[in-house]
Parts: sequence; C-alpha cells; structure tokens
Amino acid sequence: MTRWDPDVLARVQELIDASLASAGPVQRSFYGKPERRLPAEELLRTWNSIYMCAVASYGATGWPHLAAVKLEFDERAQLSMLLYLDGMRERDLRARPRLALQKHRDDGTVITCYARAGTPSTEPVTDKRGRRHVQVPLTPVRLYGMGPYVSGPLAARGS
Repeated sequence: MTRWDPDVLARVQELIDASLASAGPVQRSFYGKPERRLPAEELLRTWNSIYMCAVASYGATGWPHLAAVKLEFDERAQLSMLLYLDGMRERDLRARPRLALQKHRDDGTVITCYARAGTPSTEPVTDKRGRRHVQVPLTPVRLYGMGPYVSGPLAARGS
C-alpha cells in the first residue's frame, strides 16, 4: 500500500478544497456532503483500490472518446497514463490536452478528477502486438471525492 508524505497529503487536500469551493451548486450538493467527503489520504487510497478508471477525452471533432484505463496515484500523488500512439486518444490530446477521469464503486463512492496531459515522460515502447505507447504525466486541476452512501436504501446495512 502506498504511503503519502504529509506535505503531499496537504497539497492534495488543498486541491480537493479548492475544487469544491469553485464548484457549481449541483456539484457541491453531491461532493460537499460532510458525512461523505473523502479527505486526501482516504481519497488517494480509495482511488488506488479501484482497478479501472474511466477516461474521457475529446478532440478536434468535438466528439468524446471514452476508455477504461488502469490509473493510480504514485507516492507523490502524481498520475501517469499509458497512451497508445497513433490512436484516437493521442490525436485528442494533441488538439485538447484535457481529460475527465472517474472511478466509482456500487456503494456510492465516486471520485472525479479533471486533469491536463503533459509531454510524454518516456520514450515509445512497442508491445508484443506491435502497439507503440508512452507514459503521459497528468496534472490534476480539479479533484472531487465522496464515500459510500450513509443513509437511504443503498446505504450499507447497519448504518
């Protein structure tokens, strides 16, 4: 399990708090519930415990593209995404380097991250199937998280 330094957690908490402060009223009504808010360490741990991440991008055509990608925060709370070269996502990111990322569980836990893609941090690698890929650093610009339902019909029994 990844351990995060207190300075890293403080930086992530500042991003969570700033994201919620600048959110619109509907988004605040979901992610701002005190009983469901995820503090930085819990948000990072929960994110990393959910294997697949929905990643949405859009390019010059304006149409969105959605994929499931394995994506985890490292010990510095940085994200890096595998990007296949010569594919739609690469074209999207060249035109508009912005992504929406989301992980969720059936218990009502939802974590949403809006991120900006940076310059690939690795040289291209070719896999066994002949696909070339790189690792692209992602900079979170907004980060929201809410934990499981605590009341209502979908809350865990005994709550």
